[in-house]
Amino acid sequence: MIVNRRCTEVYKLRLNECIKKAEGSQENIDHFHEMAANDYLSPGQSFAEGFITPQELLNDLNATDSVKFREWVSKIPNGEPLTGELYKDIQGQISNKPWVKGVRSISQVITGIINPVAGAVHTFLDGFVGDRIVNGWKPSMFISNVLNKDAFHK
Repeated sequence: MIVNRRCTEVYKLRLNECIKKAEGSQENIDHFHEMAANDYLSPGQSFAEGFITPQELLNDLNATDSVKFREWVSKIPNGEPLTGELYKDIQGQISNKPWVKGVRSISQVITGIINPVAGAVHTFLDGFVGDRIVNGWKPSMFISNVLNKDAFHK
């Protein structure tokens, strides 16, 4: 078989580029895990160590937050750090805007003045549900609902 040296060099360059991308991707994943869930095993590691059953693993992988997180990750350009994109996403949340914080606070105060019990309920619900309603789904929800489960704690 005759091998063309040019083709061989082209394949070497392409292969080296793929290897560099794969190494960068693994470093990116490791860094993300270190920053987001350092004290927790991944769902796959938890399954391998026997902390969760195969059914629990499938439930975690097919959970709504997991599916949305995979869609979010697929939109990130190659080579961009996941932690950087996560930070941008958190900073861009509508609930972090001063005018939204003001409106939410004023509405709680007014409700509390009119009816103290309703004001307390409003404040309680706003604390638990308000950000989810205002911001919609965010990658941090995947981290808190899937990655940081007690079953995955080291």
